[in-house]
Amino acid sequence: MGSPPWVRAPFLLFTFPTLLLAIATSVGILAIASASSPAFLSAAGNRAFQDGMAPFCPYTATAQITSYIPLVGRVALGSGSQRIAATDASVQHAITGIANLDPVVHTILGGPLSASKTGAPSAFHQVRLVERDGALDHVQKLQSAEGSGVWITDTSAATMKVKAGDSIKLDSGAGHATVRVAGVYRDVGTGPLPQFWCSLGVAINGYPNSNIPPPRLVLADRDLFLQLGTALRDSGDQFIWEYPLHTQGLTLHDAGDTAARLFGIQQALESTGPQFFGSVTLASVSSPQLPGVVRLANETVDALRGSVQAISLAGSIVALLVLGAAGIYWVDRRRSEVAVLSAKGAGSAAIMVKVVLEALPVAIVAAGLGWYAAIAMVRAVGPTRLLDPSVPGQALRQVVWTGAIGLLLMAATAAASARRLTELGPVRGAQTLSRAPWEAAVLLLAAASLYEILTRGTAPIESGTGGPAKVDVLLLLFPILFVAGLAGLASRGLRRLLPRLRSAGSRWPPAMYLTSRRLAGASRTALALVTASALAIGILAYAGFLTASAKATARAKAEVFLGSDVAVTLVRDQPIPAGLQATKVESVDGIIYYPDQVPVKALIVNPRTLPAGAFWDGSFGASSLPSLLRKLEGPLGDTAPILAVGPLKPEGGLALGAGTQAPVRIVASLKAFPGESPNEPLIVLSQDAASRFGLTGPVQLWARGDPAAITRTIRHSGLDTLSVATIDSVQATSDFRAVSWALGFLQALGIMTGAIALGGVLLYLEARQRAREISYALSRRMGLTRRAHAVSVTLELGGMLLIAWLLGVFLAGVAARILYLKLDPLPDFPPPALYRVPLPLIGLIALALLVVAAVGAWRVQRAADRARVAEVMRLAA
Repeated sequence: MGSPPWVRAPFLLFTFPTLLLAIATSVGILAIASASSPAFLSAAGNRAFQDGMAPFCPYTATAQITSYIPLVGRVALGSGSQRIAATDASVQHAITGIANLDPVVHTILGGPLSASKTGAPSAFHQVRLVERDGALDHVQKLQSAEGSGVWITDTSAATMKVKAGDSIKLDSGAGHATVRVAGVYRDVGTGPLPQFWCSLGVAINGYPNSNIPPPRLVLADRDLFLQLGTALRDSGDQFIWEYPLHTQGLTLHDAGDTAARLFGIQQALESTGPQFFGSVTLASVSSPQLPGVVRLANETVDALRGSVQAISLAGSIVALLVLGAAGIYWVDRRRSEVAVLSAKGAGSAAIMVKVVLEALPVAIVAAGLGWYAAIAMVRAVGPTRLLDPSVPGQALRQVVWTGAIGLLLMAATAAASARRLTELGPVRGAQTLSRAPWEAAVLLLAAASLYEILTRGTAPIESGTGGPAKVDVLLLLFPILFVAGLAGLASRGLRRLLPRLRSAGSRWPPAMYLTSRRLAGASRTALALVTASALAIGILAYAGFLTASAKATARAKAEVFLGSDVAVTLVRDQPIPAGLQATKVESVDGIIYYPDQVPVKALIVNPRTLPAGAFWDGSFGASSLPSLLRKLEGPLGDTAPILAVGPLKPEGGLALGAGTQAPVRIVASLKAFPGESPNEPLIVLSQDAASRFGLTGPVQLWARGDPAAITRTIRHSGLDTLSVATIDSVQATSDFRAVSWALGFLQALGIMTGAIALGGVLLYLEARQRAREISYALSRRMGLTRRAHAVSVTLELGGMLLIAWLLGVFLAGVAARILYLKLDPLPDFPPPALYRVPLPLIGLIALALLVVAAVGAWRVQRAADRARVAEVMRLAA
């Protein structure tokens, strides 16, 4: 006697491999969609925190505590050491228990001193005594003499004409001391400041825009520093305790806890005032950057949360729809079994239980793999690999409840389909429901979303004050509704045309004739697949349109702001280094353009070299850049020709000060131009015109190409530069970061829904397989060749997927064209948002669909060749 059916149920699904694969695919994608949301938000927050911390000095970004401890006066050396120890203990007590901080780095910074070589008259040299933990491990040692003493910079050694082993005299004005030079090291202030010394940047390099060179650092150990400080009667010693943040593996959540503890210490010190330990004052904690970085990273997560969750929900809904279709197919594939169960009195509840029991093992495995794949996918292609430890558990909980919903939906649709199958008459309302124009409801929602986007006061991409850009959920939901509604409407229209293929294809070749008959006879099923595939393709294509447009916009804004890939401000006019594709320009601000009487920015260019070094986009003007620049050349005449960006009258002049006026005429008005500033009109004139008016400004070198290579060339060329800015640094802003991450997640959803559409293709093929085998068995006896049958199946699948591709790409392009101008986190910066078509992505989608059609046709032909003719005819009867 066999096992009860409820015991056999968990193993029955393995006898229907196509149905098993479709259910597994849908549950897996459902798990990926639900699990990827918390994982992606965690990764985005951690990446935003890491990027936010990168520009800051790690020694000042967290806890930097400063104290002033007098070593002279009423305080003897012994009591001074005791007071230092007492302050050390109090600082350590304040910091104890705060996680994620590296060991303390202690620094003593003395006051300015005069130094000279002992026994030889020389000019006094300004120095400053410094004791810092590990200092000699972070300098380049040039000379060394055995024994104790101080280490001086090569700058100080050259000025005082001393070497290692000599002695120098230090004078504070209140006391003096002689000390031996134990070594000479490379001055850290003569090049890029190493990270170890970044907290002492002012002491090493002086204050910005100051013409007074700062004292050079003289390094001494703790004991020697205290001895010299006492002898020099230096009362201005600054004691610094720095606790760098341990950023490796640090998540935003943990960094937030650390920031809160540090903020609490700072608030306590600010509220109670300085703490005294005898005559020693413990100053307040310096204002760290950590809380601000944590706040901005949390704002980035908040800006992404709504859009990411909406995208995740959309992917889940598509997966749930395919699971519902799997429930319908479950009944269609097992009609006889359902009829027997119904005859034995099994109702809808029993059918649901049976479906759940059969699908549960596959669903558990698929959900587990989907959960694992979501975590792995975010780590591999997300903002960063670092996730919060709580994310896997949170994602697993979401997978469990969404998977349970998917199973119940599949069981419910199976029960409803079984009821329709076993009812003697038509199920009440079934035909009405099947004919209901659901597309109208979806399009109404799409119209409402578009109305909100276009008419309300807030923009779809909002940049808060000091915060990241926030992507409106409607910007991502509208295209899904728009594509789904219109694709469904187009499919409903095609349903009326497909039956006409019966008569139209009567004289076609055998393969095309068979294709037309199949499409005409399976219009409802075929067009459901077309709608689902068009939606999947549309989501992916829309994400591609907006991603390509957003990247082009971000790059164009950065290049317009800089003028090119790299902008170098020169100290003086110098030749362009060989090997660079570059040009030189001069920029002058604050010029008045009359008769409009508005301040404008003037850009002085060389028309012959500017096209080689400047950025240009065809949307900036009606003509190419060289043709526009030719209008600036030639005889100047009474008025100088200029190009203009902004609302300026065609004829006018420039007020250059001291009553000097320069008449000009606008030869072309442009939408944008390299070097343009936001909210300020720009005029462009040639070097000849500028020389005629005596107009000059700071010289910049604009270079096009790889920023890293250009920067290396500039560094080795000997150019005297004030600053070097690259396009990469300008684009790395939180405004563009949040938008690009949200669109990247939308693209991932498009790929996932594409995989779901493949599951729909499998269900379609399996649902038509029995009828196709009967047709093939009969047609073979009437002379149909195997090749003609394979071609017909390929045309059947390829035609439907081609229609889906055309619908999806076209509707996605229309939706993106409607909204691309709204996808601008920095609307005040020129140029306006750009529209780009992702041709490589569209081509890859078409190629993937061709592969799907070919593989599907091969599988159908293989199954048809293996089918037993007698069994097929028995099923037909």
